[in-house]
Amino acid sequence: MPVDYRWLLTTFGAFNFGEEPFLHTLEELDGEYPTFVEAYKEYQEGYPDLPKELDPFPIGGFGEGSIAILDQTTGKVMMLIHDCAEDVPLEDVADSFKSLVQESAENLLEETSQNPQSPLKARDRNDIINP
Repeated sequence: MPVDYRWLLTTFGAFNFGEEPFLHTLEELDGEYPTFVEAYKEYQEGYPDLPKELDPFPIGGFGEGSIAILDQTTGKVMMLIHDCAEDVPLEDVADSFKSLVQESAENLLEETSQNPQSPLKARDRNDIINP
């Protein structure tokens, strides 16, 4: 399991910032990982242009069957697209797991700053983004 992903889950648990991807909990991975291994074999058979050097680890999902993966070779977060019509069913999501978490948090904070009912004050948002 990728170190950053394990640290986040063991320290804070899974999260969903109200947008995709959602992340699996450690308990969910017990069932999701073996299912992913089988599904990925099918992807490899159905998409011969899938990069051979890709070392995917399932970290969550996007709904509609697409899977959020962390490529353990490059550190990128990608979407493994369900029922893709392209030659390679991958889409880059973030340059790293850390950047995915940071971008998701910033998007959430931006949304809350526009909501007058938000309990987060401007000072609190800045402290979270720039600790």
